Amino acid sequence: MGVVAGQLAALTVTVSSPDARMRATVTAGKPRSFGFRPNTYRFYTEDRLGHQLARLATLAYIGHQRGVDRIHAENDMTVIRDPRQARDPAEATFVERSNSITVAGVGARKMVRFKTTGMLNWQCRIAEGTVRRLSEKEFVSEVSLAVNDVLGKTHSIAMLLKDEYRGRVLSHDVRERLIAELSAA
Repeated sequence: MGVVAGQLAALTVTVSSPDARMRATVTAGKPRSFGFRPNTYRFYTEDRLGHQLARLATLAYIGHQRGVDRIHAENDMTVIRDPRQARDPAEATFVERSNSITVAGVGARKMVRFKTTGMLNWQCRIAEGTVRRLSEKEFVSEVSLAVNDVLGKTHSIAMLLKDEYRGRVLSHDVRERLIAELSAA
């Protein structure tokens, strides 16, 4: 593993929700832990919980992106996030499309739903009655499944976009599998 790859794999971001009742850790862009401060889960309404979770995810993934940018900068590498800084029109289109990837993910029980654009603007909806019906442990699991659903779909779309931009580097079978998985979702 190269130096940059090792640094990216070790990149860990830990954030708290704005109300300081939840905490999440992301390592290498993947959720590592999520939980509540003791005796706080049952005090939420679904709307307030959804709002706090959306802010928590936004903070985590903005923090992750900043960490990625810092690692690249420390290694004299450039990451283009603004289409106006692209080297050519094709790259500008790629960056613009990457920034606008919009994905929705849902937990197994369909009680927690996330939607994100560009992994930086997160929204969360919690089904009515969820806090009453699910234990804290069950809820944490549902959140984890919903976030992983978002991440999987985002990764697949990003792979297809890179394949299109870089000139078909994925095999036909892989490309078709990704398209089928996204169509089924």
